Amino acid sequence: MGRAGEVLYAFVPVLLLILGGYLGQRSGRIDAGLRSGLERIAYHVFLPALLFQNLASSAVPGAAVLPLLLLTASSILLATLAMLAWCRHAAVPAAEVGPHVMASMRFNNFLGFSLLLPLFGPIGLAAGAMVSSFAVIVANTVSVVVLLAYAGRNRPSLRQLGLELARNPLIQASAAGLAWKAGGLDLLAPVERTLAMLGQAGIVCGLIVVGAALALAPSALPRPAALASTGFAKFLLLPALAYGQAWLFGLDPLVTAAITLFFALPTAPASYLLARQLGGDAELMAGLIVAQSVLAMLVLPAVVLLVG
Repeated sequence: MGRAGEVLYAFVPVLLLILGGYLGQRSGRIDAGLRSGLERIAYHVFLPALLFQNLASSAVPGAAVLPLLLLTASSILLATLAMLAWCRHAAVPAAEVGPHVMASMRFNNFLGFSLLLPLFGPIGLAAGAMVSSFAVIVANTVSVVVLLAYAGRNRPSLRQLGLELARNPLIQASAAGLAWKAGGLDLLAPVERTLAMLGQAGIVCGLIVVGAALALAPSALPRPAALASTGFAKFLLLPALAYGQAWLFGLDPLVTAAITLFFALPTAPASYLLARQLGGDAELMAGLIVAQSVLAMLVLPAVVLLVG
């Protein structure tokens, strides 16, 4: 099987699980209670277990941690600044600026983790987990600040923002995993296996929730200008920034390929809730989530073939 066949083969289970969630929602087999329960347990238990396990037993060299932190933060911030400049140039309404920015630099972690292991192995998954842990902090902070600056109703203090980030289960699990690794501690084999099983359950639940969310999203597509500008930033600018910096830092080619794929992921479905809570255009955000999720099925295989 050639590389193209391997890439498509890795995408088949992902597409089937998303399709299962979509059909389950459309048929009524997945109701609001089940969908909410799957999302909550995946977000609060399964995904933190995956992050902790992969960071605590990371195969990524310690020398790569600082470069990954720097390229994650700088790529997200540069993509944000570019989108803010575009919004100012195009006279984008204030309520739409936040969705434009979030669609340009946030990631669908569930989709990413489901692809990294079959495509790039344990090292690729560990690199993605590390990038995800840094991105959760940076992207969430940027999202809240931009939404509040342009369309927010209630402005929290820096202390409240810090507490909100500190309570984030993904940040907590990432910090614990990095601390465990830095301490030179090893995970007992049964514990590591248990955490890996929880992580796999999180990937499955997350993809099902993604499919269900697509079934619930508004059918109206975003305006071509919004789709084109955010698509350019998300699928071209952001992964190009990450790839270029990884090359400058001299990171391992496998790690470089894995994180480039991660930066090309479609925006996070949770962006819709954040936009709705903080005064952004939630309908536009929903349309961008759906459109990017569909486009990603075409873009991501191409990214893997180009950099893999």
